[in-house]
Amino acid sequence: MLTLNVIGAGRVGQTLARLFHSADQFQIASVFTRTAATAQHASHFIGSGKAVHNLLELASADVCMLTVADDDIATISNLLLVKDMLKPRSIVFHCSGSKSSSILQPLRDAGHYVASFHPVRSFASPEVVVADFVDTYCGVEGDAEALAILVPAFEAIGARTFMLETEHKLRYHAASVFASNYLVTLMDIALKTYQAAGLSPEMAVALAQPLAKKTLENVFSSSTEDALTGPIKRGDLETVEKQLADLALWDQQAASLYQAFIDPTKAVANRVKRH
Repeated sequence: MLTLNVIGAGRVGQTLARLFHSADQFQIASVFTRTAATAQHASHFIGSGKAVHNLLELASADVCMLTVADDDIATISNLLLVKDMLKPRSIVFHCSGSKSSSILQPLRDAGHYVASFHPVRSFASPEVVVADFVDTYCGVEGDAEALAILVPAFEAIGARTFMLETEHKLRYHAASVFASNYLVTLMDIALKTYQAAGLSPEMAVALAQPLAKKTLENVFSSSTEDALTGPIKRGDLETVEKQLADLALWDQQAASLYQAFIDPTKAVANRVKRH
């Protein structure tokens, strides 16, 4: 069985390492975080691996999983190279959504195999994700030699892998930000706007929750064109302008966001008309 070092055992690292260990895909060698306490906690959660808080104490391993912050990937991978901490022809992969495997090019140039694997989901709670990871989509790209080992390992823990184009990794991740992170921000603004209209926080949630939930259901059961409702679809642009002016009196940030959505929403509405 191939050995795996987990470098940066936060929520993503802990989750994947525990799943790999439970499915007998890798033997966990070292579990690295920046402090002894967090490394020990991560190792305990994973159920295997030596807790390490000094990177130079990593055990030798066949595969290295970099689940560190995006800005640390290049630094950590270069340190592994400079300190000669990798076996010949090691596999090194990271789990960043926005960075491609090209950030590991120095390792590739040194004869190692590199890849990136991005699980398309929230990792708010490792315990929860471990329990329902099956059918999680994972965007992958990188060297064929790395993918030949990693794709079967990810599929063994229930992932649905799909190939990404390396040059479009940033754009792919931006789509995920729209679908997840910015959706949260949009709901935050909606709830605040309801409250600014004089409604209680509880009533704001009561109104926004079914509206947002049903809208998303309509998007994915049909299409964005069919799901669109409201003043722009009706061509009631006077209402839109009045709402924009009213929002500007209350909160310029909310008004700017509202305005930013006008033209893209008109584009969706125009597609409806053409159909």
